[in-house]
Amino acid sequence: MASRTQSTNRIANSNGENTAEENGSASDKVGAIRDILFGEQMARYELRFSELEKKLKADFDDLSAKLESAIDDLRAFMAEQSESVASASVPRSELADQLVKLADLMREGR
Repeated sequence: MASRTQSTNRIANSNGENTAEENGSASDKVGAIRDILFGEQMARYELRFSELEKKLKADFDDLSAKLESAIDDLRAFMAEQSESVASASVPRSELADQLVKLADLMREGR
């Protein structure tokens, strides 16, 4: 059976087809050549990308902290303004009573 597989591989190779073993070996060789030709350049790219990633993460964290702080400040301001409006507003019933008293005073002529 092994001789039949070998003869099939020989026929496939003679037809220009490669076996999986030969493809893996060729791929390894191409990878080695690529590393020789572009290895230093790729290392520089990886370093640059790593530095950019660190900078972007630091900027993102900084902006996130600033945004959280701004949101907290806005919430505090809104609560303060809400309390201010609530304390400055007069209940309608009290306002109605004051208007009735004013109308009575005007009728009396004071």
